[in-house]
Amino acid sequence: MEPAPKVMRIAETAKVFVLEDSPERVAWFRQRLPQATFASNAEQALALLEDQKFDVCFLDHDLNCSDVAFPDTRPGSGQRVVHYLAQERFSGIVVIHSVNEAGARAMNSHLPQSHVMPFGTFELENGASSNPHLNGKSELRKGQKGLAATIYAASIAQPGRPNEDAFFVGRLADAPLAAVFDGQGNAEGAAKKAARQLERLYTETLGRLDRTRNAKLLDSHLLGANKSTMVAADIVEDDVSVCAVGDSRAYLVRDGQAKILTEGASKQQLGSGAIQPLVKQFTAQDRDILLLMTDGVWTRFSPTSSPRP
Repeated sequence: MEPAPKVMRIAETAKVFVLEDSPERVAWFRQRLPQATFASNAEQALALLEDQKFDVCFLDHDLNCSDVAFPDTRPGSGQRVVHYLAQERFSGIVVIHSVNEAGARAMNSHLPQSHVMPFGTFELENGASSNPHLNGKSELRKGQKGLAATIYAASIAQPGRPNEDAFFVGRLADAPLAAVFDGQGNAEGAAKKAARQLERLYTETLGRLDRTRNAKLLDSHLLGANKSTMVAADIVEDDVSVCAVGDSRAYLVRDGQAKILTEGASKQQLGSGAIQPLVKQFTAQDRDILLLMTDGVWTRFSPTSSPRP
């Protein structure tokens, strides 16, 4: 079993700096670290770091960029801030919380002592710590019930064709979630739009989503645009819930046998204004594999060959 997401305890007296341009993530940090100072772009960050002394820095990579799937070619990413900290020989704690893996690796290469922890893989507690600023060991949450989930995700476009798929992975400790979307016909934008909206809802509710209501909110969000399917799964302790809209598929692989969970789902897609979400629930067992696929399985497939990060 994989360890639960880590809990970082930050002393109330620590001076904390957060570089983040997402309002939802800013609200998440502010709720946990009311003493933190925030910047939404590199220019603001450099001015604050030159003017004040900080003990702990949380840094994002993609700033003013609508989707991390697209490389940030504009100046002003989190790398500028990392360069500055390296030049100033910053001695505090640096956490790179970007979900852009390539960007986070690039930032870490310039500041090797930094910790790469994508947003959603950690929780924060504002209180006493054995370290004056941060518990560097990031203690695991104690007494958490249920199985730990490991989530792998990949979206690979066919050569010469646009990628019409999108996915979202929510990594909050008590409410892991995964979802995939398939845009209708050359509708890459619809799938990505739905995925971004799901991320906002997930962050605002701290992962406590009502499955049917959430699906209808996404349906309304895409009205007047291209349509998209969705299949999502969330885990609370040992209980797994799957919500399907359209013809994307979910499979449970248990003891070497695969079972489709979304049979009977309505063909209506997000953006139609007439969805009928299919919700299925089951109790997870150790070594279960849950597959969420935009188009299902049409050839022989081995779960052991599934993509790894």
